[in-house]
Formats: sequence, structure tokens, C-alpha cells
Amino acid sequence: MAGRRAAGCLTWVASSSLRLPLEYLREIGVVPVETALPAGPVDRLIVDYREYLLGERRLAIRTVEGCERVARVFLEDRERRHGALELGDSLLGT
Repeated sequence: MAGRRAAGCLTWVASSSLRLPLEYLREIGVVPVETALPAGPVDRLIVDYREYLLGERRLAIRTVEGCERVARVFLEDRERRHGALELGDSLLGT
């Protein structure tokens, strides 16, 4: 909207007027949940994992939240112990 205003376009629609419809669409699963930009590698991986579980596996939100908690504990421990995530073949035992 800021870019449109700078270009001289006027609108009577405010971004706040979309808040309620978007909340409803998120609740029923039509629009993805708004997420803040992930801060670190663990957060970025968790966001990707969440999208996979919701989009590909079609799991329920509560199931996804539980999976995220377990994955976060695992990834943060791995990052703490190794100084980096170092995923890949190392998880396969090779």
C-alpha cells in the first residue's frame, strides 16, 4: 500500500480492514498461517517442516505442533553440540 500511495494511487481500503477476513480464512485452513521471518537455521528448518506436515502430509494443527516441539528439541540440541546443524548423511548413520 505504501508503494501505491507513493505512486499517487489513492484507496479507501485500509490494511486493517482485511484483518478479520484473513483471520477467518486462516482458521478454516484456506490461507496459510502468518509466520514471522525465521531468525536462525533451526527456525527456518522448523518453518519448512511445518509447511511440509501441513501441505504434504495434511496433518492436523495439534499434531503438527507436537511434531514441531520434538523437532525443535532435537535440532537445538544438535546445533548446541555440534555448533551447527550438520544434517544430511550424518542422520542416516553413514
